[in-house]
Amino acid sequence: LGNVVHANGDTEHGAHSDKICSDVTVGDSAVVCTPVVHNVIGGLEIAEPASDLGIAMALISSLTDKKIPDDLIAIGEIGLAGECRAISSIEQRVKEAERLGFARCVIPKHNLKTLDGFKGNIEIVGVQNVNEAFNASV
Repeated sequence: LGNVVHANGDTEHGAHSDKICSDVTVGDSAVVCTPVVHNVIGGLEIAEPASDLGIAMALISSLTDKKIPDDLIAIGEIGLAGECRAISSIEQRVKEAERLGFARCVIPKHNLKTLDGFKGNIEIVGVQNVNEAFNASV
């Protein structure tokens, strides 16, 4: 049993986690992930699936009032069940994140083997789903 915070801000106390099909657990609370449409200011269009993980983590951070460190970047595509899918060009993305000053990079676990020979100073964290990604960041 725990608390479920819905996307509209309503809280359901004493909810059973086995009734939640797509959730992120943070401490004794769960955030139920519902379909979200995001709008980028300035008319930009995001067509990059690797932005999914960063957007999801920002939404969860907002709903739970838990701050994500400023030196952390999250790169990854998210499937319908909350799983993190491998993305292309991971080495170039991590190098660019490091060049921009990020100290920690959360990526899909499936991309770790691609970075076996990577020599950089950025900490790389491989995750399987959104829950692991958010818990690794706070």
